[in-house]
Amino acid sequence: MKEYTRGNADNLEKALDGLGQFCHNWCMNCKETEKQKDLVFRCKQCDFQNENGSCQIKIFLNNYTSGKSGRYTSMGSL
Repeated sequence: MKEYTRGNADNLEKALDGLGQFCHNWCMNCKETEKQKDLVFRCKQCDFQNENGSCQIKIFLNNYTSGKSGRYTSMGSL
């Protein structure tokens, strides 16, 4: 079976860590944050924003971490 899954597994912890890495490296605009000396996020440019303006990734993280997603995200409000 490994030939199909290439060593991947049904591992929620690793999936959450991967999303956390995405958030830390994309959601916060580090260059602008440093320049403005205030947190700047890319929410308006993000494909994961739903029609209400909420972040689908943060919703997923909150659902699977019992709302304790601080370890995984660098995003602003839900």
